[in-house]
Amino acid sequence: MHQTIEITVHYFAKLRDLTNKEKESVEIAIESTPKDIYKQLNEIYGLPDNPNLKIAINDSFASWESELQDKDKLVFIPPVTGG
Repeated sequence: MHQTIEITVHYFAKLRDLTNKEKESVEIAIESTPKDIYKQLNEIYGLPDNPNLKIAINDSFASWESELQDKDKLVFIPPVTGG
């Protein structure tokens, strides 16, 4: 049996523009990482391949290899530019 968990993904800046969403619930496989989720969402939305993209899980910066847990809040944070 393939078990899944549900997380909430929040988008900011350019990612919000590309997805047309501030956030969404995503059902994922147990033991998924933010890297797995970004790849999955990239296939849907055509997200940019940005090595400077940061992530946060439950309001704390985290590694792309962190294992996600049920009900986690995952945030993709693009680099901020401005002048």
